[in-house]
Amino acid sequence: MDAIDPTPDDTRLPADVDAQPVVRAAAAMQPMLRELHDEIEREQRFPRALVEKMHAAGFYCMTVPRSLGGLQLDPLTYLRVVELMAEGCGSVGWNLANNGIVQLVSLGLPDEGVREIYANGPDTPGAGTAGSHSSGP
Repeated sequence: MDAIDPTPDDTRLPADVDAQPVVRAAAAMQPMLRELHDEIEREQRFPRALVEKMHAAGFYCMTVPRSLGGLQLDPLTYLRVVELMAEGCGSVGWNLANNGIVQLVSLGLPDEGVREIYANGPDTPGAGTAGSHSSGP
């Protein structure tokens, strides 16, 4: 990634992570997540209303650079959101953590690939596993 700048504008971490709007949104969703936990586990998918709320809160663009329209959150804020969502429902926290990792890995592609992935917006959800292949013993 050459022209798309993922570096933060301000390298300082927030003085109060829990006061960040995205963190407050995650904390506010915990009761709903606890209510949905059994349904999520039984159905093995998230209800549409939950996904819509997560998109609206910005949870699916937390690690995407501002230059692509994302929130470009600092690591502590991102991890606090994931933590709070996982406290409400572990599957939701896992989903958000993996989504952020896939997004971070995608930013290592050439600019053309990054722009293609995020052509429809910064909250393009990602899924998969990042790994490396070693040919050594």
